[in-house]
Amino acid sequence: MEVEVVAGSSNVVPFVRPARLERHDERREERVRPSRDVLFDLRCQVREIDELLEEPYHERSWWGLRDEVDAETAVFIAEQLTHGGRVSSAALDGLLDPAIERAIAACREALSSWAELGKARERARVSGNSGIAWFAQQVDALTEQTMGLVEAALTLDQQVSGIERAVGFARRGEVWVRRDPHEGIQWLLDAEEAAQLAKAEALTRSAR
Repeated sequence: MEVEVVAGSSNVVPFVRPARLERHDERREERVRPSRDVLFDLRCQVREIDELLEEPYHERSWWGLRDEVDAETAVFIAEQLTHGGRVSSAALDGLLDPAIERAIAACREALSSWAELGKARERARVSGNSGIAWFAQQVDALTEQTMGLVEAALTLDQQVSGIERAVGFARRGEVWVRRDPHEGIQWLLDAEEAAQLAKAEALTRSAR
């Protein structure tokens, strides 16, 4: 695999289709073999959590990470895995599959923390004035924990996206090129609209 670096980059991170958080079934998903489809479904749910948390100080460390990992992986494949102009499928699987597994595990952890946060919020709601300070502290702690786990899950997901793009070029035997800076912009605009609709639906459900 050859690597060709073309000027231009993008920090556009795709928002994904809105998900139904109440459909998350960790026990069912743990029986499913880790795959990109499983990660996609879990990532959708984690992305929805990220939208619902809406914390202004929520630092997004994964901005630009996808393109950085994409480039680094392409160089690694070209320098370390390419022999006689070819790369084995097993070697490429060895790059991508463990990354998918790590991202899936992180998404599940974030979703579990979100579920615990929901229970804590409900306990705080029904407690009235009884122990309200203690429940408030618990909710704050779980909120902070969930934010950290969501950030970690989305970071690992962006790493998968970068690795997957570079691996895709290698599988097809194509020369790797840096992502077009305009690629995905319309997707982002459409998905942002979908995310807003998902947020409105979530608020409607919580108000019932």
